[in-house]
Amino acid sequence: MAELLVGDSSCLALADAGGSVIWRWVSEPMLRDTLDDLSVVEGFNFGEEFVGTNGLIRSPAARWARST
Repeated sequence: MAELLVGDSSCLALADAGGSVIWRWVSEPMLRDTLDDLSVVEGFNFGEEFVGTNGLIRSPAARWARST
């Protein structure tokens, strides 16, 4: 996927079930600096309870599967 996004000012990020960023790939150095300034970095938690309604949330199906 990353090869398709090179030169497109894109970011790919993976977060765990709790909303913590566990991996990030950035196509452009300038975008990397901006994302660093915005704390879009490994270890930062984007869970809804921390960053509000624009946070990462698990889908209802994922919540249900985890509770069973």
